[in-house]
Amino acid sequence: MVKIVSNIFSIDGDILMANNALYRGDMFVMERVEQTPAVPVIPDPTRPKDRH
Repeated sequence: MVKIVSNIFSIDGDILMANNALYRGDMFVMERVEQTPAVPVIPDPTRPKDRH
């Protein structure tokens, strides 16, 4: 089994979408997508802020 938990947050930290899913291991394929400048970055409110 593969468990995937995904969340999308607004810039203010409000939850826009929350998803918990279980997939059979023999039916699961994951494709990695590289972040490009054309794709907006969604901030992760659980990640510590950079200290600059």
